[in-house]
Amino acid sequence: MCMKKLFSIILLAISILCLCLPLSGCKASINQNREEKVMIGDINFSSLTEAVKNAKSGDKIEIHNDISDNKNVLIDKSITIVGKPNSSNVKPKFYGSLTIDAKLENDSVNIENLEIINPGKYDEEPVNNTLYAINLIDGGLNIKNCKIMPNEKHDDNTCGIVISRATDSISNMPITISGNQLGCFEYNGKLNSAILIKNNKSGQYKNLNLNADLIKSKNTFDYGSSCNHIISVDYGSVEAKYPYIVSSNADFVIDKLKNNGQSNNFNHYTLINATSFNKDNDDPVYVLSNTFLTFAGAKPLDLKGTTFKVAGSVDINSSLQNATFERTTDTASIVFGENISQDNVEII
Repeated sequence: MCMKKLFSIILLAISILCLCLPLSGCKASINQNREEKVMIGDINFSSLTEAVKNAKSGDKIEIHNDISDNKNVLIDKSITIVGKPNSSNVKPKFYGSLTIDAKLENDSVNIENLEIINPGKYDEEPVNNTLYAINLIDGGLNIKNCKIMPNEKHDDNTCGIVISRATDSISNMPITISGNQLGCFEYNGKLNSAILIKNNKSGQYKNLNLNADLIKSKNTFDYGSSCNHIISVDYGSVEAKYPYIVSSNADFVIDKLKNNGQSNNFNHYTLINATSFNKDNDDPVYVLSNTFLTFAGAKPLDLKGTTFKVAGSVDINSSLQNATFERTTDTASIVFGENISQDNVEII
């Protein structure tokens, strides 16, 4: 009798175990196949657009997988958007663009550990206008450890990061751009901007407390086959506080120097690793008293007989060919770095 009872108990236990196994297996399968894309806490959203729309001020949005909104996402509140790299430390990709227009005094947006692939398409509808990968209109902004690249097919005037604030903005929150890699923003050989800063333009933009040296040195920039405009600072005809133009396109830099005007601004132009220059005429290039021109990089540049009339400063840290540098003031500075070759380069 005892043996019968024991056998019944064992049989019952085996039956219960058999019933449980498929359930637990099914549960494991559900967990395994769960696609965590965009999370606020435990809530999963199918797109960054939906996550931002549902986020409250102070929320953190985590992106776990590549997502393709292919839209311009408007952010009008203080939030953090952070990518969660995979086990190989590859950042999740976001195909789209972000516009920050957070108008409260202490609003600020943090963007970290994302690879942003910018569609770079113009449209009159703001939600479809993806020309700028990240566009700051108002509020504070911290962009850290991101990779920002244009789509292979993008329109002219596509930019990586655009920084501005309207003159009526009440925000004094900091703007930091560090540890990022920016791709080559060029279009049919024309220069677009990896970073474009608009500030101190009367009636349009508020003066920004930025340090352009740090923006230039704390981020890395890719160069294309022809050019890349690293930092373009657009001030129109008014006084410029951070006028850095950094490029690998010699024609672009020479043109900017020729059209520098009789300005009292401090202008910094850096030419990096340029290999070609198309000389169109014999007009001299003026490096004015408050202008700093730097040639940088390991590749030699043939300037094809161009004359630089120097009242400011020229710092030469790359090999040059066929150029004349003429001092026009007692304070003009022309400095060659160590072991820099000069082929038919004359200093007067």
